[in-house]
Amino acid sequence: MTAVLSRTASFCSLAVTLAGVSVGAGALSAGAVETIACGTGLPASSMGLFDGHDHLRNITTAPEGEAELDELAAAGVALGMLALATPDSVANGAALDMQSESAYPVYAFARAPYSLVGGKKTFDSTSLGVVIAQLQAGATGVGEIPLRHSGPAGLAANIAANHPVAMAIYAEAGSRRVPVSIHFETRDKSAPGVDISSRIDELEAALSAYPETRFIWAHLGDTGPTTVRTLIEAHGNLYGDLSTRNPYYIRGWPMGLQSLGTGTDGSGGLGPEWKSLFEDHPDRFLFGLDLASDDRREQLDQVVTYYRGVLGELSQETAEKIACKNARELLTTAAVPGPSRVGLWMLALLVIASAMVHMRRRHIPL
Repeated sequence: MTAVLSRTASFCSLAVTLAGVSVGAGALSAGAVETIACGTGLPASSMGLFDGHDHLRNITTAPEGEAELDELAAAGVALGMLALATPDSVANGAALDMQSESAYPVYAFARAPYSLVGGKKTFDSTSLGVVIAQLQAGATGVGEIPLRHSGPAGLAANIAANHPVAMAIYAEAGSRRVPVSIHFETRDKSAPGVDISSRIDELEAALSAYPETRFIWAHLGDTGPTTVRTLIEAHGNLYGDLSTRNPYYIRGWPMGLQSLGTGTDGSGGLGPEWKSLFEDHPDRFLFGLDLASDDRREQLDQVVTYYRGVLGELSQETAEKIACKNARELLTTAAVPGPSRVGLWMLALLVIASAMVHMRRRHIPL
């Protein structure tokens, strides 16, 4: 038994090292990020916007990221960015640097990397370890975590919202009082008009298990206003971003569903159910772009104009909250303390479980 424990301890030590966890490392405070200067009293046509869903892709340095933010500012998205993680660790590092170096308020989120088991994406102890390490390095949130994600191929995933490691990540975020962005589709593109009840159940299980964790539901879940309303009203810790919900991006969803506008092509005015939802719960939604491709960058002016039209159909208070103030409330109240005991204990348990599986596969006697 002593030999087994020794082997397990060695494996755990190695796994934690590989995960990049530095138990004694300090963390950059979210207070180091410049406060978001939301405006008041301006019409939607000239209202300052904070991008609550984007990714600083294909950059290697903070100045390169600054050039991207300058481009957004020229289009009126000048109040800062929630810089969600990318698969590129160099770009993520540059985004972290921008939190203290940028002329704009930038909030860089940690990524949760996958492992492949039988060719399928899943999470393991390394996923949680990387999240903890990046939060200790200064990340001010976690995500976008692709859970139920229909594509494109490089981003596609089929992971339950209540996967054990995902739940550990939510717990870690909650203990640090930082938000989590999740990509979770309640529908399948083969039947885009119907929510999958088992997916709703697993999402609610996650939201209920960690009421202290604030979840930002990317793209409003690519579902309809009735489902969003039901979940928003049932769970006070759920927020949604409006990114991609426009009639321009080509994503494989029917435009009548994807867009917030009316008509089969989604090009009409703001749908009445969306309008009433936003007015009934003005504190729960964030503007966002998700400029995930060159095509989308070329559509920047067009898409910003569209969202200004959406905001223009709302009351002044609601429009200002969605444009900027809700993001400020979510992000500038975050705290990034030192190592979380919750996270480290969960990580230890996950690593020990992985070690036991490893030894069984290697036929090491227990």
